[in-house]
Formats: sequence, C-alpha cells, structure tokens
Amino acid sequence: TALSFGAIVDDLANLDLAYAPPYNSAMDPLHNAANVIRNKQSGYAKALTPMEVKSKLESGDDFIFLDVRAPEEWEACRIEVPQARLLPLRELRVRLSGLPKDTEIVTFCQTSVRAYQAQRILNGASFDNVKFMDGSIAAWPYEILGAMPEPNQ
Repeated sequence: TALSFGAIVDDLANLDLAYAPPYNSAMDPLHNAANVIRNKQSGYAKALTPMEVKSKLESGDDFIFLDVRAPEEWEACRIEVPQARLLPLRELRVRLSGLPKDTEIVTFCQTSVRAYQAQRILNGASFDNVKFMDGSIAAWPYEILGAMPEPNQ
C-alpha cells in the first residue's frame, strides 16, 4: 500500500490500518517506527548508537549512562561501567534534583521506549544535554553482566 502510493514518513504515521485486537496492537509497529523517525527528524528524539556510546565509555567521557529500567531488570542484566547509574523511569520525576544539569546524560532501557520517555522528561525539566541509546540493551552488542532477557519479556 505505502509503496504503491509513494508514502513519506508522515503518510506512514497517519496511515489508517484496521485495528483488530487479536492480530495487532492498538498502535501498529509501522506507526511507532514512523513516529520515531519523525521525532528524530524534528529534533525531539536525540539518540546515540550503541557504538557511539561504547566509544564515549572507552574514551572516558564525563557523562551519566542512566539506566531507567526497573531494579529487577537491572539485577538480571546490566552494562557494568563506572558511568552507569540506575534510576527507574517511575522514580525519575521525583528524583530529578539528584542529577546534574551540566553533565551529559545518555538514557537507556530494554528497547529504547522508556529511554526516549526519560529523555523527554529530562528535557522538560530543563536538562539540555540528554540523549538516549538507540535500541538500548536489546541492541548492545558488547559484554553485559547477567543474562539477556528472552524476547518478548
């Protein structure tokens, strides 16, 4: 459908796809992908690739690598580096004062959904130098501590 009418990103984001609960989620993955692209193009979503994050870690850059997953997720699997700090998304708004506004923050979670939400929350609280890691733990090809969760968890 989209290919035949030469769709652009905005067309994909607004494409009316039938919602059938037994077969798909309320918001089709195509819409999610299109919205991510639109947010990146507009500057709302600022991301680094895992390779860029790894390079920053290896060069000793001064930044906070903020894991916004739940504590039990962190216990099961984590990226063990000095810059990493756990601050679950559900606690972020009430613990903002514990984060420095003059230090770069790179957020991550399991797949980037919560990491992007954390980036937007921090931006809304006047944190200017915030990015999220694209793909987060699911896309991290380097060593981790613990076991990667099974897909669909």
